[in-house]
Amino acid sequence: MLVKLAAIFFSMILVNNYVLVKFYGICPFLGVSKKLDSSLGMSGAVIFVMLVATAVTFPLQIFILDPAGLSYLQTIVFILVIAILVWAKVNSNGFMILWRYFAWANQTLALFALMCIAVWMFENGKAKWAWMPMIPGGWYAFICVTYIANAHIGFNIPWTIAYIIGVACAVAYVVACCLYGKKRAAKKLSMNS
Repeated sequence: MLVKLAAIFFSMILVNNYVLVKFYGICPFLGVSKKLDSSLGMSGAVIFVMLVATAVTFPLQIFILDPAGLSYLQTIVFILVIAILVWAKVNSNGFMILWRYFAWANQTLALFALMCIAVWMFENGKAKWAWMPMIPGGWYAFICVTYIANAHIGFNIPWTIAYIIGVACAVAYVVACCLYGKKRAAKKLSMNS
């Protein structure tokens, strides 16, 4: 038992050490200090950056890169996420610039979550209730597209045209939910037969 624990400990230090293996943390690796305060500060900074960056990149890896077959881009995505986090902290307006896009991105994420729920309902024989997630999904599609079409951080299109584009996208969203949901339901039915 003690030998196994020693093997795990040394493999953790040498083989599976995040900083040594990936060289993402070349700064703390090379920036060894004789002062305890400096070392603790550097350790805290590395731990914080790695935790935050991992919390952000893990969903990107699992939900975007792996399903699309783009796992080889994980290092680039990780570096970009760290760069964006550092930029948001260093730039005096960095957080405010990111926050402008966060609200829009959050609503867009809700839009896709509602689409997944509607498709699940079609797949599982609950198509008569699929309108429940499609109504807020269509509303979010309208709001998100209209906002990004009109906003100065988006396309800066006049309101009238932005509303028309928003309505068209909301209708396309509902139609896409129905078509894709029915397609998935037919596929599941044929697999069960």
